[in-house]
Amino acid sequence: KFGGTSVADAGCFRRVATIIRHEGTSNLAVVLSAMGGAPKTTDMLLSSVAAAAGGDAAAASALLESLRAKHVRCAQELLPLEDALRFEKGLATDLEDISDLLRAASLMRASSEGLRDVVSSFGEVWSSRILAAYLNSDIFQLSVRNGVRNGERDSEKKPLMEEITGATAAAAGLQRGRCRRQEVAQKERPWFHLVDARQVLVVRAEGAERYPCWGSSEANLQGELAQAVAKASAKNAGAHARQPWRRPHFEEAAEAAEVGPEASLEARPRRLAAPPPPGLEHCPLSLVITGFVARSEASGAVTTLGRDGSDFSASIFGRLLQAEEVTIWTDVAGVLSADPRKVPQARVLDECSYNEAIELAYFGAK
Repeated sequence: KFGGTSVADAGCFRRVATIIRHEGTSNLAVVLSAMGGAPKTTDMLLSSVAAAAGGDAAAASALLESLRAKHVRCAQELLPLEDALRFEKGLATDLEDISDLLRAASLMRASSEGLRDVVSSFGEVWSSRILAAYLNSDIFQLSVRNGVRNGERDSEKKPLMEEITGATAAAAGLQRGRCRRQEVAQKERPWFHLVDARQVLVVRAEGAERYPCWGSSEANLQGELAQAVAKASAKNAGAHARQPWRRPHFEEAAEAAEVGPEASLEARPRRLAAPPPPGLEHCPLSLVITGFVARSEASGAVTTLGRDGSDFSASIFGRLLQAEEVTIWTDVAGVLSADPRKVPQARVLDECSYNEAIELAYFGAK
């Protein structure tokens, strides 16, 4: 999972892609937050709602224009021309929908929680669209092939994804992210499928809390994976992948086993994973998933998991996908003894039990 600071601009997206390339481009699920920076995308979206509800239509329009410019600039720096134009077209449609919602808020001089959820949900959708398009682009796929051919590069050297931008890209014959397609063998291409969690993750609301509805969410995800397999298979023209998708099949623990949160991961009982959809076991497939957003069980409307809810999204999808582990990339070195912005002497904790983490989170720690 990558937070907003990890995808604040085009350079950050490239670094994320480099991390993904070194992790391996099959069997990954990448959960993304909205673009960070100053100001953050989610803050701008919520501010536009507040401005419209307060009768300041000009301020609301200015915020939407800033959001458009921010995302278009990032897409144009990263994507081939055709992909960038496709993204801009979808972004324009989304902004029109948001403008309609803001006009309603302006007329009513009020905003509801539901309206704020719908508007704020777009940030993760936009960042995930950009990343998925970039990971599926020839410029990234070429770096994957070079990494496979040449082995892992020296970690102290400049990452390949940064080497093939700017002047180096021009020298290599790349134009706005466009590269010689014959350089990228179609049969070896991994496919990064975009999963819009608004169509997959179903949650039940109890006050301010959100609880996943596991049965319906898993059924939705299986349907999404089936579509992903069909699309990836079409992209790869039925070629066999060198690395199959691996969903861990753990031995079922005794139902009566009582294992507390202090136990090691090895001692923890695990469910037997369901077999992957037909064709998935031979498909070089990974997922890019929108964090933060979901759908309400009661109304079917778009909802969110609350501010900074993308970590929760990562944990939920980790369970749904029977992942071996969940890794959160952030701008601090680990779990700290205090908020480093308020306590400069805060130190990284070497260990933290599940119980301690639950208590920390309950009292507001991120």
